[in-house]
Amino acid sequence: MTPDLIITDINMPKMDGKAFIKHIYKLGYTIPTIITSGHISDTEIQNDQCLSVCVEHFCNKPIDVRVLINHIKEYL
Repeated sequence: MTPDLIITDINMPKMDGKAFIKHIYKLGYTIPTIITSGHISDTEIQNDQCLSVCVEHFCNKPIDVRVLINHIKEYL
């Protein structure tokens, strides 16, 4: 079973979010992704060739829950 949406952070304990997303897409999955971070900017995401293709939305921390929910609603 494949998820309809991935929501992940850039900084995670065992595998960072960039590596996680790149791994998913190398496996051939095209799952919409929302990425969150308090340490990088939307511009940095857009400048990363893989992430600019893979990431549908970016949410800065602290996360505005209304913005996150609106992004999620696009995939319901």
